[in-house]
Amino acid sequence: MPNLVKVHFRPPLRRVIASPGGGGLSPARARRKALLAVTLLAAALLAGACGYRLDAPHLPDNASRLAVGVIQNRTATGELDIRLQDKLRTVLLRHPSVMLTSPEFADLVLDVDLATISIARTRNLTATSLSGISYTLAGAVSLYDRRKSRFHFSRVPVSASARLDFDTPIVETPAIRDEGLDELLDNFARQVEALLMSGF
Repeated sequence: MPNLVKVHFRPPLRRVIASPGGGGLSPARARRKALLAVTLLAAALLAGACGYRLDAPHLPDNASRLAVGVIQNRTATGELDIRLQDKLRTVLLRHPSVMLTSPEFADLVLDVDLATISIARTRNLTATSLSGISYTLAGAVSLYDRRKSRFHFSRVPVSASARLDFDTPIVETPAIRDEGLDELLDNFARQVEALLMSGF
């Protein structure tokens, strides 16, 4: 009787590519990950070539030093120029790319002309009680580039509005009126900010 030889069959081993984290990826998965990485890199390069950027809002032409120049108040309401200057400083200093300085050291100089303000009162049944007050402020804004001796824009119209509504009719006082003016100047300053930081 012939001698029989017992043969043990072992399944072929899968080749594993070690990963830096101690795990392993099959060759197929490794190729897929490499292809994904190349695809993402190509997409990023293409987006950059097409002009897409994730930049924060910034002043035009790589300027960084801005001066708030002349704010002219031609309305009949006093101190709007002083209060607006404070509001503008507050909103502009929120941008890390903007450094506020004096006009002689600035790249850009901002000038504002406050032309008109209107205040409309909604009255209740009596002549002294108010249910609401509406405010509108209109003016013009200019931005001068001292580096190039030219205007980026000149006398661009800007307007803002605000409204106070009261649950119960009230008698108007200077404090109530001032509250509405404060909101109005906040809104106007944000309009100017949006114009400056639009990127042009």
